[in-house]
Amino acid sequence: MGSTGRNQLERRLHMGEVDDSELRNILVNFFPSGQYQSDRSVELTNGRARMRITYDKKTGAISNLTPLSGLTNQLLDQIELEVKEKLLVAPVRKVAKAILYSHVPVDGYWRFKDQIVLRPVPPGSPQPPFLLADHPLICEISYLGAPDPWVNGFRSARAIRQYTLILSLLIPGLKIPNASAKGWVLVPTWSTHDPAAPIDDLHSEYAQFGYHCTGALDGPADSLSSRGDLPEIQLKPPGLGISIGDSLTLRPDISEHLQAFSNLDSEDRRRILRASYWMHLARQVFSSSNSASFQFFIQAIEAMTITSDSAPDCEECRRPIADGPTKLFNSFIGQYAPPTGSPEDKRARRLLYDTRSDLTHGSSLLEMDEETGFIAPTPNQIAESGLHRTAADVCRAALLGWLRSHTEPPHSRTPSDQSEPHS
Repeated sequence: MGSTGRNQLERRLHMGEVDDSELRNILVNFFPSGQYQSDRSVELTNGRARMRITYDKKTGAISNLTPLSGLTNQLLDQIELEVKEKLLVAPVRKVAKAILYSHVPVDGYWRFKDQIVLRPVPPGSPQPPFLLADHPLICEISYLGAPDPWVNGFRSARAIRQYTLILSLLIPGLKIPNASAKGWVLVPTWSTHDPAAPIDDLHSEYAQFGYHCTGALDGPADSLSSRGDLPEIQLKPPGLGISIGDSLTLRPDISEHLQAFSNLDSEDRRRILRASYWMHLARQVFSSSNSASFQFFIQAIEAMTITSDSAPDCEECRRPIADGPTKLFNSFIGQYAPPTGSPEDKRARRLLYDTRSDLTHGSSLLEMDEETGFIAPTPNQIAESGLHRTAADVCRAALLGWLRSHTEPPHSRTPSDQSEPHS
């Protein structure tokens, strides 16, 4: 290829017109071997032809496709045809389904427009034998898929990830299962163990964690399920604690928040999804580490307080002149989750970032992670538990406040591309 090879390659492969991740995976099919070049580029080869993918350092988007050697017109024709047949065809409406876990039983149905459905698993499906457990439910997400199964699978997974993360932010007790997690389990389980059976029947097996019930995810692949005779999930403000007879309820403004999420541009969507990831991970690791859980709450806010690369440098130290992370954190939560004004609330908020700094730099651990064997909690453990709860409540409230501030779609967005998952 000549001196205009790069421009020709980018044009023929429709760089900027198709999704970067989908284009990259097509290229990997033609160039199965790769070599890391730098934090911005990777060189691909199939043994005869070589090319380089360069990424934008700030956004992570593909910025250049560069032919290096052996990229014949015949090979380029084949790649271009694959791109056209798989990525440039008209999208088709599909429905992705996933199992999620709720902190309380789910017995009703809820729908957000023609995009999302939450419903219980079919009658007779496995359920936990007690209230304080992971209660399964089905989440259905409508998205624009593709006729090609491989591309459609990628878009399905992306739709599930994005919308289940934002749902986990809006529904504090919602948990996203780790589909690849494995570990030792006791068999028989609590739900099947016969109390009268000899203790020798109890044994260990190494197994994959997860929930499966035949037919639970069956149904139309191109439309959301109907409510049928299921009751509607009640909308009510989030409460404290769990009581016998509780079932899943949703915040009254959940639809407004989801619409605001749909209105976001790609960069803001990336930021709130990153923050939602840290909020969800904080819940996942709590049983293993109170300290890590606390850090992840604060990190969720830090994901939203990205400073501009264009900040001027100090003439003396040559470092950017910009607000530090503590001030950015306090400014964000002060704007989107204003304090109540009580002395206790002000003191707790002051402690949030100081505690995070001590944990991050290794100078301390929360006492629940450092001491074991106490039947009754110490006063310090009680105080730390309250601070952890404050971190969870304030950080979630601030993220939701930020989301509510984006209820109006950007002027650059068109009605047709709102409400669809972005890469």
